[in-house]
Amino acid sequence: MQKSVIEYLQQTVSLFPKKTAVKDSEMSITFAELWRNAQRISSALINANIGLNNPIGVYIPKGCKMAESFAGINMSGNFYVPLDTKSPDSRVNSIIT
Repeated sequence: MQKSVIEYLQQTVSLFPKKTAVKDSEMSITFAELWRNAQRISSALINANIGLNNPIGVYIPKGCKMAESFAGINMSGNFYVPLDTKSPDSRVNSIIT
C-alpha cells in the first residue's frame, strides 16, 4: 500500500518505465524520465539547503516540466505552490508576498 504520491509514482515507474507519463503540446516524457528529472530537481533543492516543509513557487506553463517540478519538490520534502503564468503580474506578486 502506498503512503504518498511519490511512493505511488515510484511503484508506477518500476512497473511501466517506458510508458508515457505526461504529454503536452511540445513534448512527452516516460515515467522513467519523469522520475529521473524529478530526482534532479529534488537534489538541487536539497543541495540548496532550503530545508523541509517550505513552499516552493512553480511559475511554469502546464505540462511536462510542471509535472517534473511538482514531483521533485515533493521528493525534497517541500510543497509546491503553482503560480499561473496567465495571471496578471500583480496577482502572482501578491501570492509570492
